[in-house]
Amino acid sequence: MSGKLVPLRLVNGGSPCAGRVEVYHDGKWGTVRDYGWDTLDEAVVCKELSCGAALSAPGGAHFGEGSDPIVTWNVRCRGNESALRDCPSQTWSHYSWSDYAWLSQAHDVGVICSGNVSVRLVNGGSPCAGRVEIYQGGQWGTIDGYSYDYGYVLTWDMKAAAVVCKELGCGDALSASRAQFGKGSGYVVTYNVRCRGSESALRDCHTWPWGHYYRTHANDAGVICSAPVQKTTISLKPDSRVFMRGETAEISCSGKYPGSKFSFFRDGELIKSRAAKENSNTATFTPSEISAGNYWCISTKHMDGRELTLPESERVGISVWDPLQKPTISLEPGFRIRYRNPPFP
Repeated sequence: MSGKLVPLRLVNGGSPCAGRVEVYHDGKWGTVRDYGWDTLDEAVVCKELSCGAALSAPGGAHFGEGSDPIVTWNVRCRGNESALRDCPSQTWSHYSWSDYAWLSQAHDVGVICSGNVSVRLVNGGSPCAGRVEIYQGGQWGTIDGYSYDYGYVLTWDMKAAAVVCKELGCGDALSASRAQFGKGSGYVVTYNVRCRGSESALRDCHTWPWGHYYRTHANDAGVICSAPVQKTTISLKPDSRVFMRGETAEISCSGKYPGSKFSFFRDGELIKSRAAKENSNTATFTPSEISAGNYWCISTKHMDGRELTLPESERVGISVWDPLQKPTISLEPGFRIRYRNPPFP
């Protein structure tokens, strides 16, 4: 399969970086059977999709069964390949139970990648409380709450906690703690964190360069935030981020309040606005054809004489692939010479 452009997507995982593995082969989307599937195979999928690190490789149709065909099985990646098509496997084709009685969509393989997540809270009983961990260099690590440059100084404070809560969409910071949520393992990623509180992400704060440091975990930084701030949400049916030219999808926008007005955008341009029914907090948009771009929603609701606007949804990036598009060729310089009787052998 090497050398051919093979679109790859993850379906039904609620994210472009998690779901059932599907590949586009010979005019159809198909699945991969989980026989022989392991974390090396998953690592290649996550790499190909720019989805960070491989977290798990669930089989057994963890993300639901696909529909015929099954494209391949017995995938044997080494982990250093750039794309799934470069891994040894059963010859890619359109297989079904009629070819082999033991083939079944019940064994469709799935993938969970880390995605773009770089900060998380652990051991706090909620996504908005816990030990602060950073994804760096393929591993999760912690933050030492102290500085050692000019004495032993506690630098992890409410300003730093506020930045973490903001980055995670978890409201306001209630506390900034040290080892309250247990000691982490592995590396310490950074220390001497000094935030102003106005930064959008922890990486924007002044810190010691991020890396893998051997330090005590007795000072691992922790945070408690007020609560998640509910945002407008966006979902697709089918739940995919890659479509063929001419395909369409239902795109649903949801908010907190029934009867809200939803505005639907692509790449900063308002596509359409629609109000949900009075007993529903969701509006659905069905474009005649999906176009490539970043999609998102905003919801507003008039209550008690004022307009409430929820934060905009995450941006969902959609790619469109044209299987009929032919490659182009150009010459530099832009002229052509043809000899009928070449003057050289």
